[in-house]
Amino acid sequence: MGFKGYDWKESNDVFEGAARFSRGGMLNYHPLVVVARQQGKKGHELLREMGTTGIQTPIRLVDGQLVGTKRLHDTTLELGPPQGPTVHPKWLTHFDTHSGKAVLNKSPWEWFSDPTSVSSLGATSSGLPTVGSTRCGSLPSTT
Repeated sequence: MGFKGYDWKESNDVFEGAARFSRGGMLNYHPLVVVARQQGKKGHELLREMGTTGIQTPIRLVDGQLVGTKRLHDTTLELGPPQGPTVHPKWLTHFDTHSGKAVLNKSPWEWFSDPTSVSSLGATSSGLPTVGSTRCGSLPSTT
């Protein structure tokens, strides 16, 4: 596609070449490319056949069928043994913590507030931000 050493003829060549590097990651689409090659198609052709709904990564191969992932860290997901080019990383069903559960830390809101956001909009004595001459959350005055 124009550079020495990168002799791809079309974007599908790049897509299929990068597929093997996506293995084991959240964007794993390697099984899609493997199935496309088995069917004698290009990866982009197989995606096009899926229409506008497509398939969500990471993609797995289950009983010869491509299966997308609806939700990461889903403990109810029954994976079974990996088939073909499928990889089952731990984070597919659990968070990457010792317990496998999410760790949520409480933080004071002041740390994340932007002191200039209210002043840039302006404020009234009631504390409501204003836009132009109208207070947000109230009707414009009739005077």
